[in-house]
Amino acid sequence: MITIELSLLDDLRQIATFSIAVFYEMAASMHILTQTSPQQDLLKWADQAQHQLERAKMEREWHYFAPVFAETVPVLFAPSVMWRVEELDHLIEYLLHLPADEFAQSFLLALRHENRKHKELTYRIEMDLKRDPELVKHRLILFLSSYWQLVFEPAWKDITACLQPHLERLEESLNNHSLGSYLSSLSANITYDPASKRLSIRKQDKKQERLELRSLVLLPSWFSTETFDFSKQQKSIHVVYNAVGGTS
Repeated sequence: MITIELSLLDDLRQIATFSIAVFYEMAASMHILTQTSPQQDLLKWADQAQHQLERAKMEREWHYFAPVFAETVPVLFAPSVMWRVEELDHLIEYLLHLPADEFAQSFLLALRHENRKHKELTYRIEMDLKRDPELVKHRLILFLSSYWQLVFEPAWKDITACLQPHLERLEESLNNHSLGSYLSSLSANITYDPASKRLSIRKQDKKQERLELRSLVLLPSWFSTETFDFSKQQKSIHVVYNAVGGTS
C-alpha cells in the first residue's frame, strides 16, 4: 500500500500533469491485435487494423513480432517513458540509442510471459534476439514506422477525440481540488479520505509505504487492458487507466 499525504501539498497543480502517451497507446494497440476476444469497444478497430495489415502485406512482419506483444506491452514502451515521446522521429531516436542488451532483455521478458502458456514453442524472434538484437531492433523500427503510418495514425485523431473528455475531467478535478476523489472513482485499488486528504494505492505486495510525492502523471488510455495500473520511480508516480466506455 502506498500512502500519499495530499494535505502536505498546497496545490496539486504544482506536481500533477496529465497527457496521452501516444506511443504507449500504439504498443498497447499491438497487444490488442493479438487477443482473440478484445473488448467490445475495440472490436471494430481491431478488425479494420487486421485488414490494413493484410492490404499493406505486413502480416509476415506482424506475425514475427506478435508473440512479444501477446501477453503484455514490453517495458521499453512503458508509459513512464513514452508519455514524453510525442513524434515518430523521437521514438525512432529513442530506439536507436537504446542499448542492444536492454532492448533484448525487454523483449525476452515479454516473451517469457508468452512462453508460460506455450512452453512447447520457440519463436524465431526469440532466437534472433539472442543472436543479433541490434538487427531485430532495426527490423522493429521499420515495422513500427509502417504500422504507425498505415494502421495507427489514421485512427488516432478519432481516438484522441474520445480521450479528450477524460483530459478535461482531469483538468477540472485539479482546478477544483477534487483530484483525490476523482482518482478513487477510477479503481477499487485507490481510496481517498477527504478528511485527512490521504490517498492510498493498493499494491500487489502488502508492504506499507509512505511517499513524499514530487510528480504525478495521469494517463487515460484507450488501448490499455488494465482498468488501472501505476508505476513508481523514486518520488514519481505514473497512473494509466482504461478510458474506454465513458468519462468516469
